[in-house]
Amino acid sequence: MLAIKWILKKCQYLTLFTLSLVFLCSIAQAQPAQILDANRYLFAGSLPNNSNPLTKKIAGLVYGRATLYKSLNSTIGTVEIDQLPNIVKQNLFRSTTYNPFKAAYAYLYTSSNLEKLKSCSFVGVPFELDNNSKTQEWFISTSLYGCLKGQVRGDGGGIHSWVLQQDSQNKSRVLMESDGPLSITKTPQDKAGYRQMRTEHYVIRFAPQEKIGCGKVLLKWGYNGKQYKILEQGPIFSADCPGDWYSADLSKEENAQRKHQAATQVKAAVNRWLPTLKAFR
Repeated sequence: MLAIKWILKKCQYLTLFTLSLVFLCSIAQAQPAQILDANRYLFAGSLPNNSNPLTKKIAGLVYGRATLYKSLNSTIGTVEIDQLPNIVKQNLFRSTTYNPFKAAYAYLYTSSNLEKLKSCSFVGVPFELDNNSKTQEWFISTSLYGCLKGQVRGDGGGIHSWVLQQDSQNKSRVLMESDGPLSITKTPQDKAGYRQMRTEHYVIRFAPQEKIGCGKVLLKWGYNGKQYKILEQGPIFSADCPGDWYSADLSKEENAQRKHQAATQVKAAVNRWLPTLKAFR
C-alpha cells in the first residue's frame, strides 16, 4: 500500500513538472509576438564570449533581455533573448548583406576581426518593425569583451548590437548598429511602420585607437522611406572616464580641471567619428 502511495505521489510530481514545462514553452513561443503590442521596447544583450548556454541557464544568468513599455515609464514585462540561429548569424556577415555602418565601425570589419566575430557567441530575437509580413527583423547582440583584441568590458558591458532585416527573397540588410542598449519607440512620425530608434556609441568600440578609451555619444534615428537617418545627436558623455571621477586626493579646482579635460577629449574623439556617419544625414 505504501509503495502504491509513493508511486502515485511521484506521478503527481511528474505531471506537475510536465505541465510546468508546457506552460513555460507556451510563454517562450508567445514572447516575440508580445513585443508587437508594446509602445516601446529596450533591447539589451549581455554575455561573456564563448559561454556555455546550459551553464548560464543553470546559473540563472540572462543572455539578453527586451524590456517592453506600454508608455514612457510603464512596463508591460520582459522577454528573454536566447541563442541566435546559425543561419541568421551567417546572414549578418554574408558579403551580400548591405551594411552602411561598416565605415563607421571600420575596426570591427577588418578581415581578421570579422573572422573572430563569426566565432563569437551571439544572441537574438525576432520582432516586427515595419508591419510587413514579407520582412523579418532581428535584434542581434554579441560580447566584444574577450572576443576582439583591445576590447575591455567598459560601460556597455562589452556588447555590440545590430538590427537585421530579411525579405521574402532572403536578402538581408543591417538597419542599425549600437553599442550597449538599443531602444525602439512607436511615434506619430514613423514612416512605413518603421519606429524611431535611440542608440549608444562608445569611443572604445568605434575608435579603439583613441588614447582616451572612454566616453560615448547618444543618437536618435528615424526612417526616411529608404533607410534610417540621424534625427538628433544627443549628449556626449565622459562619465566612464577616470578623469571624470572625483578624487579625494585632489583639490576642487584640480578635480574640475580633470573633468573638463576628459569631456574635451571625448568630444574631440566623437567629433572625429561622426563624419563617418555622413550616409545617415
